[in-house]
Amino acid sequence: MIKDIVTGVVAAGLSIFAYISASSFEKGGVSLAQNPALYPRILAGVVFCFGLTLLLQAVLKSRKGEKKPPAYGNKEALGRVGKILSVLIGYAFGIYLVGFIVPTLAFTCVMPLISGSRLKTALLVSLPLTASLYVVFFIFFKVPIPHGIVFG
Repeated sequence: MIKDIVTGVVAAGLSIFAYISASSFEKGGVSLAQNPALYPRILAGVVFCFGLTLLLQAVLKSRKGEKKPPAYGNKEALGRVGKILSVLIGYAFGIYLVGFIVPTLAFTCVMPLISGSRLKTALLVSLPLTASLYVVFFIFFKVPIPHGIVFG
């Protein structure tokens, strides 16, 4: 319950920070190609709503006097968090080095594997997801994707 309150407050706070920080991208216009601040602000609004919902649920549960669940932290969960953090850092570094497509394919394939999915399922998700992201942002919204220092 306390974790939910802290998570809700942090999510709401970070979303407010992201919303305000996106103003440095603002150029005007109503489309994503004309106003690069639009997409981060939409995402910040969604994260803010989720954080606020989580916070309100935790506060309401605490008022009802519900018992908190037993502790669930263990070495396996801590190891999984470490793997996820490593993959996220590797993804950011990969985008810097080789661009968007290869690291995104790897990231969208490895994350389900860490979560316990099978390789076949991970591949069936990662290939269409990466292709969809490419089509939506690069072709449809005309947002330039990173090419990396190796290919750039």
